[in-house]
Amino acid sequence: MSKEKLNELMQLYLFGELEEAEQKKIEEILKNSPEAAEEFESTKSLFKTFSSNKPGKIKEEVLLEARRELIRNINNAKNKPAFFENLFAIIQSAQLTGYKLAAGGVFFLAIGILSGYLLFSVSISEIADKKNKVVNIDEVLSSGANLANFRLSDTYAPDGKITITFEAAQPYKYTGEIEDLTVQKLMANLITNSENPGFKIKTVNTIAERVNKNFIPDKDVKNALIISLKSDDNVGVRRAAMDVLIKYPFDTEIRDALLFVLAHDTNPGQRISAVNLLAGVISDGAKMDSSVKKVLDKKVKTEPNLFVKKMAESLLEGEELR
Repeated sequence: MSKEKLNELMQLYLFGELEEAEQKKIEEILKNSPEAAEEFESTKSLFKTFSSNKPGKIKEEVLLEARRELIRNINNAKNKPAFFENLFAIIQSAQLTGYKLAAGGVFFLAIGILSGYLLFSVSISEIADKKNKVVNIDEVLSSGANLANFRLSDTYAPDGKITITFEAAQPYKYTGEIEDLTVQKLMANLITNSENPGFKIKTVNTIAERVNKNFIPDKDVKNALIISLKSDDNVGVRRAAMDVLIKYPFDTEIRDALLFVLAHDTNPGQRISAVNLLAGVISDGAKMDSSVKKVLDKKVKTEPNLFVKKMAESLLEGEELR
């Protein structure tokens, strides 16, 4: 674990924003590393200094509300029926209904082999007897297609016949390396459109492993991570997306995403991470333009979390001294 990441986790530990497993991990590191323990005590002293000057009631209310919101989001995610009941390995096996693909606006290429999930509606003319136009339902079902959107005609035809309209969407499976552009587009679609936070976190972590090896995924993946960082209901997904994005070369898109988190994320841990990351890139020479100053200035005036507020003040003061 890098020193920067450890420092960030220690700050979250002091604010009580870590889950039990993460807390135990930090405690174990502190037991075995004198250097980490010394850094922790320094951070703890700073934390106490900040806390002594802070109206405790406001902070407690904010943190309690953030925790309640997190619990509500987790419960809502657990109570939602799984949209992909037969989704197995993220890379080796992925299934989406035709409607999900249509909503996602995903385009796939077919070069020799099937590339990605195709919006597939079973053509009655292909499954039916071409002379009598009789649908072979057994063949439709044996193909693996799921029947949906049944519609029954309101009136009988003069000859007594009735018309039943339906659609049949067939699941597809695609296997490939993460360098495969189709795999990346599927992963981007899953990150932004899946209703299962566990699948999304697993997908983001899979991308993170490759980014650590100097592999930069397709722009669609980056855009999906930014969307998740800004708008996903699950704080675990948002945190995982941030952890991957900071491994990308820093640019205005990532900067703006961090500013968005700092300005709008309801979770104090996310705001702490965002302001720390901004402080790091500014320290490394990144320019603090008017958009950055505007957000920091607002944080100084309205931020309920004392640590974030003090960091914003420090960054603005440092800019004035340049």
